[in-house]
Order: sequence, then structure tokens, then C-alpha cells
Amino acid sequence: IRTPSRTQKIAVAGMLNAVGLSATVVPSDGFLVLTRRNARMSSGRGGRHISVNEGMQPSDVLGGSLDPAVGLVRGIDEELGISDVESSLVRFHSAIFDLDRYQFGLLGHVDLSGTDTSWQRVTERRLTGIAKDKVEARRLERIPWNPDAVIGALMDPDWVAHGWVNLLLSAISSFPTRADDLLKVQASVEGV
Repeated sequence: IRTPSRTQKIAVAGMLNAVGLSATVVPSDGFLVLTRRNARMSSGRGGRHISVNEGMQPSDVLGGSLDPAVGLVRGIDEELGISDVESSLVRFHSAIFDLDRYQFGLLGHVDLSGTDTSWQRVTERRLTGIAKDKVEARRLERIPWNPDAVIGALMDPDWVAHGWVNLLLSAISSFPTRADDLLKVQASVEGV
């Protein structure tokens, strides 16, 4: 049996009590919503991040059971002010475990093509105060939702780590023919 050194982190049973929900969101006009975290937040201070980062709550229930898609839809409402996203549009593609925060996480993607939610609508909802948790991000930015723009964004060294992973995996699942190009970014970026 190998015991961890003082510098290694291990999961401790009973301490695991949270599930994070994160997703890339692409409005109907084909732009990916990215954020810059508020430097005053407890996590990801000032870093670049994906569209939504939320913690699952006991009220995230559908049909009597906890449903992470319901939690992510709530997060989209709270952080972006978009309240009419259907949970059927949520696609989770990965699960992670963050040892620093003792938190499981689900990473996903929400494609809003075919809806009336455009980049302009997202920014209007934020400016008018409808996004009640808009303080978590100091600003929104957009990039075209295509592999080349995503590769450029992934080269930025100032990412919240799980946001970077979320963007990479969302792009790979959305653009499978460019998976090799996207994976080359991972190999070229240090410290991720």
C-alpha cells in the first residue's frame, strides 16, 4: 500500500459534498460566450472561463430525482439571464474531480441554435440586471464557434483550468473532424 506524501492530495471520504456544473454556451448566432471571472470571487480569480460555472443545489430536481441538467439550466438563468433554456439542450460530455476544492464536476455544452437566444440577447439581459449572478464574471466576451477560433482562445495562458478543459472537450465533441488539431493545443500549452 502506497501512502501519499505530505505534498500529495487525496480524496477523503465524507468530505465530498459538492457537484460543480460547467458548460460552454453557444447562442443562436454561432458565437461562443466566454467570461472573465471577477477577481473577488473565491475561485478562478480574474481568469478566463467558459460560459457558466454553477454548483448543484438540492432544488435541482426533475421527476423526484436530482438532475444536473436542471442545475445547469438554473445556472444559465442566474449567470446569463436566459430563463427559457430547456434542459433537453444540455449535453454533458465529461466528469472531473477537483482535489483542491473536493468537488466533483460535470462539464458540458449547450447549443442554442434554433432558439431566439442570440449574443445580443445575452448581453442585453446582463446589462439590464436580469442576470442576478452577473457579478461572478467581470465581463463577457465572444468568439466564433469554430475550431480555429477555439484553438486561438485555448492558447491564452490565463484560463481557469477546468474551464480550459471544458472548452477543449466541447470543441472536440462538436468538431470531431478537427479533434487532432484541437489535441495538439493541449500538447503545446504548458501547465494545463
